[in-house]
Amino acid sequence: MLSDITKLSGNFLIFSNLPRMKKSRPIFIFSVLVVGAILGGRWLWQEIKKPSEFKMEPVLEKKSEIAAAPENKNMLSPAIQGDNPEIKNISKPAEEPEKKEEKNVVLSGKKTDAGVELSWTVSGVEATNGFKAVRSVGFNPSYPGDDSKNIPDSSVKNYVWETFSGKNYHFRICVFDGKNGCLLYSNDVVVEAPKKVKKKESDYASGVTLKAEKDGDDDVNLVWEISGGKAPEGFKIIRDINENPRYPENAHQTVDDPNKRKYKWQGGHEAGKNYYFRVCVWEKEKCGTYSNSVAVNF
Repeated sequence: MLSDITKLSGNFLIFSNLPRMKKSRPIFIFSVLVVGAILGGRWLWQEIKKPSEFKMEPVLEKKSEIAAAPENKNMLSPAIQGDNPEIKNISKPAEEPEKKEEKNVVLSGKKTDAGVELSWTVSGVEATNGFKAVRSVGFNPSYPGDDSKNIPDSSVKNYVWETFSGKNYHFRICVFDGKNGCLLYSNDVVVEAPKKVKKKESDYASGVTLKAEKDGDDDVNLVWEISGGKAPEGFKIIRDINENPRYPENAHQTVDDPNKRKYKWQGGHEAGKNYYFRVCVWEKEKCGTYSNSVAVNF
């Protein structure tokens, strides 16, 4: 480069020594421009030939680094993901598992003239063996151990516990396991039992005692006795698959004869089930005194 400049400088001197005449000035100016262009061109060529310090990284590597960053996963456009095999297999975030329905039995209770009425709802569990209603004077009664009532029908969600002590009791519903325990308990509720109202002296019976036995494959013979009065308006016979059936909620038959003390309930029974029967003294268009509850197995 230096030698080239020297040669060109010599030429410049030659031009500069030309006779300084007005006619020679255009030639001088032209010579200066030519020398400048040559020098500039040679310098530019040398710069271009030098190794470049600027390093371009492959675009593919940059894309892969971006895709590998946890915060950028699944943010690439479908076009980029389709063109780059290294990006195709980026994992998607794991889907949240489906939430299973919570197992729950919710119980409520209230005092009624007939006793303590229990109502409940069930979710997340099958009560294929029915329920047990349990009662105690302390918190969280359990089965077995505390007073209990059997409710074999899983579709039943209401039960009246006949108690007339006027005391507070704790109640729970358990999902019966079919053996000797509970799969799940409800919440604990406390309810005050009603007090037994003494009936005024009247001609109506104050006591009924019932006996029942299976007759053949599908009939039941019922026999009862009354005490403490009479039954001038007759009786009602009540039947259900739950203990202590009541009128008019459950199936019933009418006996109008006040002197009759037996009845045959014909048909309507399924094999393998227990049926409970009661008799009540019909009194002023409602059931007065109820008999005991008797179970008959088919």
